[in-house]
Amino acid sequence: MGAVQENNQPLVDTKVTKQSNLFEDPSKQAEYDKDGKLKRTAGLKVTDALFYWGVNNIGVFAISVGFTFMSKYGDEMAKSFPQGTKWFPEMMLKRTTNVEKFLVNKFNMTKNEQGTGSADMTRMVALSFLDGCIMAFPIAWLENNRTHVARTIDDMLGTRPATDAVYEQEPKQDLGTILAGRLLTAGIVVPTAVAMGQIVAGIAGDENKDTIKSLNDHLFDGPGAAITSGIQQVFPKLDLKPNGELSDPLGYLGNTMAFEAFYTSVCTAGLYVMSRAVATVKDNFFKDKDNENNQLQQDALPQQSPTSALAMSDIPVLEGRVAENEKAMAL
Repeated sequence: MGAVQENNQPLVDTKVTKQSNLFEDPSKQAEYDKDGKLKRTAGLKVTDALFYWGVNNIGVFAISVGFTFMSKYGDEMAKSFPQGTKWFPEMMLKRTTNVEKFLVNKFNMTKNEQGTGSADMTRMVALSFLDGCIMAFPIAWLENNRTHVARTIDDMLGTRPATDAVYEQEPKQDLGTILAGRLLTAGIVVPTAVAMGQIVAGIAGDENKDTIKSLNDHLFDGPGAAITSGIQQVFPKLDLKPNGELSDPLGYLGNTMAFEAFYTSVCTAGLYVMSRAVATVKDNFFKDKDNENNQLQQDALPQQSPTSALAMSDIPVLEGRVAENEKAMAL
């Protein structure tokens, strides 16, 4: 007849939470983290590195270096561009001039005879951020395929979990969350980079003890010089002639690469953290909305009284008896 119940309560308590099961069954503990969520697989972690440190970081770095160099050397670069494309480096150079004039005139930023100052640094960092937003589109597409990529990698590594729930619990990223993540990161990185361009320090190691450099120059001049030397060794015939903006174009390119390598990496780390945080907030918001709507729909349904519910449960029995009576009468 089944297990005996008292007061309509089952003998076994079926209300066992996931957290209690987690501690009662040691074999399950390896599947969950300390917050009770399924542990992320190796495939998901490799996917993170592939999407952000691979595609995003390299892509943003290449775009930022190329566009920043064009912003100072666009007129000379245009000479080697194919006919019909010369407008692009020329436009990048003109954009720089217009933005810096705007910053100087509207915000009283500085620009000295060497072309440096707060206007130059603000323009460089702000435009690098805007140009890097181009990479938000491929990253959003990759995020839309995260589950497939991570699952494939897990299959290759032999780390495929027993359930796909571990993939489903990932924050749902889209173009909006990626752009929001970049914007939040820029709100920290851009002011920091500009401030470091204005902080000065005497560099005691220089031959001229009175040499004054910004903190950015102090950090990136050395690596920039090393990169410039490396470029000269790899491309010994490369000859970049000075123009009205740059007296040493190759040195500027090396410094730009060192500068962008650091700040692009910082922005990539910030993008990963911020965009996932935004996506998590968005997921929770819509989940709460769905639960609220479902509850409202359930409350709107007509409630059955116990008597009507009992009567409804008797309908199949009554129909069966009617059918038997009709069959007997037919005989």
